[in-house]
Amino acid sequence: MATKMILPILGESIQTAVLAKWNYQPGDPVKRGDEIAEIETDKATMALECPANGVLLEILIPEGSQVRTGDLLAWIGRPGETVQEKASPEPAAQTIHAAPQADPQPEPEPAATRRRISPAARRMAATFGIPLDQLQPRKPGLRIMTEDVKRFLEHQQAQQALQPGFSALEKLSGRLEPLNTIRRLTGERMLASVQQIPQFSVTVEADASRLLAAVDLLNRDTTAENRITLTALLVYLTARALKQNPSVNARFAGDGIFIYDHVNMAIAVSTSRGLVAPVLSAVECLTLREVAAQLNRLVRNARDGKLEPGDLEGGTFTLSNLGPQGVSQFTAIINPPQAAILAVGAARPLVTPVASGGTRHIQSMALTLTADHRVLDGADVARFLGDLRREMETYGER
Repeated sequence: MATKMILPILGESIQTAVLAKWNYQPGDPVKRGDEIAEIETDKATMALECPANGVLLEILIPEGSQVRTGDLLAWIGRPGETVQEKASPEPAAQTIHAAPQADPQPEPEPAATRRRISPAARRMAATFGIPLDQLQPRKPGLRIMTEDVKRFLEHQQAQQALQPGFSALEKLSGRLEPLNTIRRLTGERMLASVQQIPQFSVTVEADASRLLAAVDLLNRDTTAENRITLTALLVYLTARALKQNPSVNARFAGDGIFIYDHVNMAIAVSTSRGLVAPVLSAVECLTLREVAAQLNRLVRNARDGKLEPGDLEGGTFTLSNLGPQGVSQFTAIINPPQAAILAVGAARPLVTPVASGGTRHIQSMALTLTADHRVLDGADVARFLGDLRREMETYGER
């Protein structure tokens, strides 16, 4: 008897996803646990595991289509086995938005002229104002997908560039790169953040000499897999500073300020698909090596597209470190509903005067906290940054 492949529950806040890729085709042998497909949510790309041994009998949902939890995606069974039940030809489509605006929707088409088009392609066409009757699939009989919409737009831009009356900029050649789900939702959330949250930023310089020396010392005779990074050490010390300043580990709650009991640190990680922020839970309860081990796993899974939904939920504070990319200082945007985000720059050599006269060489690091002014004021931020700087500059003394 054939086995249904159903889209499982992905997380408390995730009900829809885009089926990004099928790793197997009908007729291919598969085993239980094989990564048979990849789905893309608003937070990450994740692998779907095959539910049974056999062959992939039939794919019911094409790549690029949006699906909901519980949708029938495919059938797994014995070679040559037939199945009767089919998925709906048009899976219900719903887009999750951080901002209140919804994607533009096309006008309903008459039944006689309705085209076979994936929900993702239909939304893209509506976004760019493309009539559906102008779109053609890659091959006759196939469903219209997002790449067909992209091809139409590229052709349209090329034709416009040849017409008189366009500015020099409009005539420049190039290509359209449609936003994937992660980049689109990140953009919407960050736009909502700056529009809805009164944000301000404060920067201090800290001497990171002790931290850099500690990282070298801690990683002697350590494998790359167990390495303690500077980011891990910063996460560990930032959690200590947050416990000293609990109002920074908080969120605005309408008629009050909600202060979290635990420090669940979201770490900004750049991937080929966009920025994600996996979460280390209850950091204040972890040792430095436990922080490093969990962080290494999360970063590796983020870049391999293997994060679980739970890895991205429950953050109370975010740390973004662009020091490894050589950025000396930057200002980050708050990740709602959190009240603050810490931006860390690269350590750079600096000569500074000392009270007894003369100078000394330090490794100066810029720490910039962006805060929600409804929750925190300048003095609150200054106290937190002062405590964090003290944690960094006295590390190893206790």
